[in-house]
Amino acid sequence: MVYSKSSLVSVLIILFCLSGYTFGQKLLRADAEPVDSVLSDSTATVDTSEVMPKDTLMFEVDSLQYGNIDSVVVENVTIVPDTHLKPYYHTYRLGRSYGDYLNYTTGVFSLKHGAVGQPELLVKSVLLGGLGAIYNGVPVFHQGFYFPFRRGMDLNALMFENVSRIDITPLSYLDIYSQGQVLSLRSMVWPAIDNPSSISVAQKPYGYSRSAWRFSRWFCRNIAATFTAGFKESRGYYQSGTDYDGFGVSGSFAYQPKPNGEIIYTFYQGKAKKGILQFDRVIAPSLRVNNVLNHHNLKGRYKPSRNCQFELDLFHQKNYSHLFDDANYHHRIRDFIWGGKAVVSLSGSAHNLKAEAGGRRHHIGGLESDAASSVTMGIVVSDSMVISNKEELMISARVRKNNINDFNIAGTGRYLHSLNNRTNMNLSAGYLDCLPDIYSMYFNYPTISMEVTDLYESYNFRPDATIKPCKIMFATAGFDIGFNDKFSLFTNISYEKVDNDIICVTEDSSAVWYTTPKNIDYDRFTYIAILNYSVTKYFKGSSGITYFIYDPGSPLPGIKHSPKGIAYSRGALIFKEVLKDLDISGVYQCRYISPREYYGFIVDSYEPAVVFDGAIVVRFGTFEFRLIEDNILDYFIDNKYNMWGEYIMPPGSVWWQLTWNFTN
Repeated sequence: MVYSKSSLVSVLIILFCLSGYTFGQKLLRADAEPVDSVLSDSTATVDTSEVMPKDTLMFEVDSLQYGNIDSVVVENVTIVPDTHLKPYYHTYRLGRSYGDYLNYTTGVFSLKHGAVGQPELLVKSVLLGGLGAIYNGVPVFHQGFYFPFRRGMDLNALMFENVSRIDITPLSYLDIYSQGQVLSLRSMVWPAIDNPSSISVAQKPYGYSRSAWRFSRWFCRNIAATFTAGFKESRGYYQSGTDYDGFGVSGSFAYQPKPNGEIIYTFYQGKAKKGILQFDRVIAPSLRVNNVLNHHNLKGRYKPSRNCQFELDLFHQKNYSHLFDDANYHHRIRDFIWGGKAVVSLSGSAHNLKAEAGGRRHHIGGLESDAASSVTMGIVVSDSMVISNKEELMISARVRKNNINDFNIAGTGRYLHSLNNRTNMNLSAGYLDCLPDIYSMYFNYPTISMEVTDLYESYNFRPDATIKPCKIMFATAGFDIGFNDKFSLFTNISYEKVDNDIICVTEDSSAVWYTTPKNIDYDRFTYIAILNYSVTKYFKGSSGITYFIYDPGSPLPGIKHSPKGIAYSRGALIFKEVLKDLDISGVYQCRYISPREYYGFIVDSYEPAVVFDGAIVVRFGTFEFRLIEDNILDYFIDNKYNMWGEYIMPPGSVWWQLTWNFTN
């Protein structure tokens, strides 16, 4: 069945009258500003209508600086940059993109294609495919979609300065358009009262440079705006196809006509010209990709009473991609998605109800590819029930209808129990269905020519309309333990039965190379542990481990296992007020990656890898200067990046970053 635009709009208006409420409790944060709404009961709370429950919260290393709680952990990672000038906006994490940040978290394995990014983020993934992403609640599809087997979002395109929150959601996460573990990014909307703004520049060897300007301001008591603009470029250091040149602007406009109502508009536009890394890719080295992403989101909220809230959310997003070389090959495709949802929330003494309903249309097409559309309509109902002062139960159910695979159902449950003042237990289980992957099913990759040895051959992607959507059954158990004021531990174990996941296998026949998607089933156990520590008033740190067990245990053709074990440690030695308005810090971060089996176009096994980075951070007034050393071990033991390929390990190098924070 094909739905028209008018029918989608009609259903949205009708379903807006349905009831429901917010899936989760409000997170108390000291001296924190609301992330994307002023509709909070007090200035000490943050709007968490789409944030996970408090059972899994733990304080990250960055939250400990200056004694303020500005970062929390949702199962395995949440990054909440501070939007105040005091403490300054920046955290003590070292990185040139969010892909670098996420390397030092549990459950995440990041593959980078390009000089400083375009990462494929694998979260508990057995495949080379990656993590889904949502920006302000709207799905963002991978911008390298000429290659459906490259699923990662181009995190280079998003400026640090206007992303107020990053989450990797737990397995029990469920909304209309996504589920399970997804990368959730939220832009800053209502700025801090001091109207923080900043200018930042950075440079590094191999042609890397970055600059950005962030502006935010309250224009009166009920109007605020934010705007960021910046660019990144790099020439790469691996081989041909690793250059990147991107520019992006983003911003928001927020208006509160009444104390209990608000209208928010957010936008993002990014442009990038980038090469294609020649690693397990049969692609001509001369090929380049130009990508353009336009993202618009309009949201309205109205809270007629303390226990009731209505919300209408509309979005439109376009991707344009142009594949070309320096001679005579050109091809353009387009990819767009539009839709919306209506949400009604009701809260009471024992129940917090939420119902959301909506629809969307996702379309891809191009001059040489067949057009394909996926139209989805659905409804999600959630209830958070207080059983006792120590127990809480959360249940979510979803029904969706799609024009490709008809009806799908999903449901999750989560039980929270406070064992004592310092220990919380959480259990969850559920069944998740995924929408059809129209890239794998319908997208016809145009045949291109490439040079292999001394001969020119051809390559294309062959879709398969019989590919089935992925289904997941899961169960998890976790504990959040606070030993004392200096140490806290979060540990979690999960089991997942995954059916019809998608792999892409590259093969050749008579000098013709092609990639074909295939379905695969597997089981997976995952263990995660995070230890946060504050040994002295000067030192704050965090360490984490992730361990995977797969069945089948050995990779089959086309399967690229993530490592069985990943570990990280990071910390900061902070000396405040060394002189008046002068802070000096030493920062380190290191990660360990266990051996990895690889069975793709390249069949290989990689040895264990260790990466160690360090930095000196100097803050004087509202200025911050960082001197950062990447891969320090490369200077002593020849710890080269080609040990792992795909930019897991950059060569040892020194780079710097200067930031000026100021008040408008």
